[in-house]
Amino acid sequence: MTSTEPFRPSSPSEYPELTPLEVGNRVLRLLDGLKTTDGLTVDEVAAKTGIPLKYEPPVVGPMGSSSSCRTHPGSTA
Repeated sequence: MTSTEPFRPSSPSEYPELTPLEVGNRVLRLLDGLKTTDGLTVDEVAAKTGIPLKYEPPVVGPMGSSSSCRTHPGSTA
């Protein structure tokens, strides 16, 4: 999965058919068909579910460490 486009989160309006219920149903169908997760890739999940998935580049902190954990504004974590 490669792209020359810069990363940006998708807007829900870009995929109106992907309601929370629909995403849940697609993921459950994927899980139901899996025997193992060995070798399961983002590209394969996107292809089997029809859900557009993208890698978010790691966030590099002030000390040079990366973190993929995000907290909600106003959280104490």
